[in-house]
Amino acid sequence: MCKERECKINSTIKIICPWCSKLIELPMHKAVNGEEILCQHCQKKFNFRI
Repeated sequence: MCKERECKINSTIKIICPWCSKLIELPMHKAVNGEEILCQHCQKKFNFRI
């Protein structure tokens, strides 16, 4: 018999600010949609792109 597996999708994502190189945790929909992100540390804005 097959066991049901739990979905491991996170609601937040961790990225590194390109300006100050600090780790930022934000909702996944902001990074996926390509919205402008404001760094909490250096207060500079950038877009997340893969």
